[in-house]
Amino acid sequence: MFNGLIRKGTTLLLTLCLIVSSFGMVYGAEELSDVKGHWAEKPLTDWIVKNRIQGYEDGSFKPDHAITRAEFMALVNRSFGLSVTSDVYFTDLKSSDWNYTDVRVALGAGYIEGYEDHTIRSMKAINREEAVVMISRLLKLDTSSYTGAGNAFTDGDQVAAWSKAAVEATAAQKIVEGYTDTSFKPKKEITRAEAVVMLDRALAGRTAEVVYNREGTYGPESGQQTISGNVVIEVSGVKLQNTVIEGNLLLASGIQEGDVFLTNVTVKGTTTINGGGANSVHFKDSMLGKVIVNKKLSLVRIVLEGTTRVQEFIAQTQAQVELSIYAVINNAIINNVITFKGQGTIEIVTLNDTGKGTTFEKQPGNVNGEGAVGGGTGGGSGSSGSNNHHSSSSGTGTVTGYVYDAKLSRNGAVNKGASGVTVSVYSKPSAPETLITTVTTDANGQYSLNLVPGSYYFTYQGNGYLPRGTFSATAVITGQTISMEAMELYHTALLLGARDNSIGSIQRVFGAIVTVTINNETFTEESNVDGAYFIDLPVGTGTATVTAKGYNDAVSTPFEIIEGKETRVTVYMKPLPATVSGTVYEYGTGLKQGSVAINVYQMTSTKETLVQQLMTDDNGQYSVNLQPWMHYRFQFTKNGYAVGDTPIYVNIRPGTYALDRAMAATLVYGNVAAAGSSGLGGVHITTVGQATYTMDTDAYGNYLLFNLPEGIYTITASKDGYDSVTTGSFEVTAQGTVKMPQIRLNAKKN
Repeated sequence: MFNGLIRKGTTLLLTLCLIVSSFGMVYGAEELSDVKGHWAEKPLTDWIVKNRIQGYEDGSFKPDHAITRAEFMALVNRSFGLSVTSDVYFTDLKSSDWNYTDVRVALGAGYIEGYEDHTIRSMKAINREEAVVMISRLLKLDTSSYTGAGNAFTDGDQVAAWSKAAVEATAAQKIVEGYTDTSFKPKKEITRAEAVVMLDRALAGRTAEVVYNREGTYGPESGQQTISGNVVIEVSGVKLQNTVIEGNLLLASGIQEGDVFLTNVTVKGTTTINGGGANSVHFKDSMLGKVIVNKKLSLVRIVLEGTTRVQEFIAQTQAQVELSIYAVINNAIINNVITFKGQGTIEIVTLNDTGKGTTFEKQPGNVNGEGAVGGGTGGGSGSSGSNNHHSSSSGTGTVTGYVYDAKLSRNGAVNKGASGVTVSVYSKPSAPETLITTVTTDANGQYSLNLVPGSYYFTYQGNGYLPRGTFSATAVITGQTISMEAMELYHTALLLGARDNSIGSIQRVFGAIVTVTINNETFTEESNVDGAYFIDLPVGTGTATVTAKGYNDAVSTPFEIIEGKETRVTVYMKPLPATVSGTVYEYGTGLKQGSVAINVYQMTSTKETLVQQLMTDDNGQYSVNLQPWMHYRFQFTKNGYAVGDTPIYVNIRPGTYALDRAMAATLVYGNVAAAGSSGLGGVHITTVGQATYTMDTDAYGNYLLFNLPEGIYTITASKDGYDSVTTGSFEVTAQGTVKMPQIRLNAKKN
């Protein structure tokens, strides 16, 4: 596979890739006829060796061929090690498409959004400006800091407004460069070679991240920890406390509709909220710089408790924001409809036209912007519906609404209105609520009532229907008529949650396909973070069959669907073993290595346990089944070679993984981190001894040196913005493996 690729004595950072490539069969770089001599030969060779991208069966790589949006997403996901998925709603993407999972991962990472017509166009060739927008989002670049950086391009006027900031930011970071004629060519389709070079630079410049991908409490009970890089929270149920984040904080879309709690957390960079639901994202006694709300598809509730202070709050999507009495927002920029509740302080509000309808329980200190013209921003003003300025009873406002039957609507009924539904009006959304009045819908499902000025919540309950209610307050203004949004009622509902409790703690099973059978009819839905939700199933006794990748099929116990009630069912699924397989070969020659002993250790925070022992076959291949949801370390041993005991800290999920391994005469490996981070990418490693060898750490701060000659060495780690560190001397012996202590770099002081 790697025959003649690199001379013995040179060094290589070997990235352990656990995902099978979608770009064809594997061929060594020298076997690919059109790579040698290409302008991007070095990064292409590096990526081919690392199995991040591969050639074609005809022995070519086609570096100058265009790459599709789907292929680019696959490259990004693989090279950055992304795995958290999000639900997708694109009309041109099916679950059977090969790129379905990559699109879900890209959406989960927040670097794609799709088009206005709800398509993703994944098989369309991607152009240069589209690619840099994705990279800018992925790296969470502060695009406002690089205004004018793209002026060096002679065709800067051809860059679209939606991509201009990203082009400038990535150009300033040296991730993209112009052509020899200093043009950028934003509409030009990006080639395979250009994609690799862009992503290679993006990886090198990637700020170290701490990722929380399992629910639990993190941070010290007392005192404070400092994280020098970025922090990503990928799942719900995370509680972060007593932490200073020097970089950015991302509440990823993988949180979905779940909860996150942050207490005594300071974020010096940008906090981006892409996930969270009606129960909320809580910040308590925290200091936040810039906060951007960008939760797609559904509303998120954000609670600022205690003494939390936000310097700049930017609302791109709808949200409900609650401020306790001592919470402060210095400056709020509103680009969508927001409901502000509580007696906290908002000093300055810029209410743009797209934010009209925003309401404040407590009036801000100053409101400006085109959305503020004509009022509607005072304490308790605005509404969840539309304001039609008609006169009503003296001293009151009028509320009108319409309630309809969802089943009748789907069946095309002429009159789908739900008659006889009781509409109750409350002063608060939850206990201790105060009932103000009730009204009943007429034969057409319509209702009308007069209320004194104030904010109200509505519930809807009718015989044979599930009760429903409004989430946001509706403000009533004297002399105005408020038209409520139409309320859809269902007769029955089923929420079926797929869960995995194989290791004692309960894990959600995402993407499960749930098929319900009731009265000889079948209904199918895909589960989200909470489960699969069915509405208006027929009344009767039913069962559900649940299928999910990496799990044995499961069948529920019988359950009852009852009119006017929601049925909740949990199905526990048994995971299939996680299968890890691969090929062991000799570094430098590519010769397959049989009879390599492999020990597999299961790792916890306090110990490791040997759980599997196996040998490679004559073709150097192996395969092992492991219990999911655990961390493992693989150790490769053979006479004449260094012991390959690099840990693989991977939370193995149910599924299949590929892991190839190189064996060498000697092996030196280690990790570089900044204070408070788990790893620092792009650190230059200089090894001095019998000769000088150089390389850079991967995105997680790892380095791995093969075939150093026997002798005494030192390692110097250096990176712009950090003080360099040189290790003490260490010895490399024949067939020796040296695990270096972690090197910690301190940021340079201004």
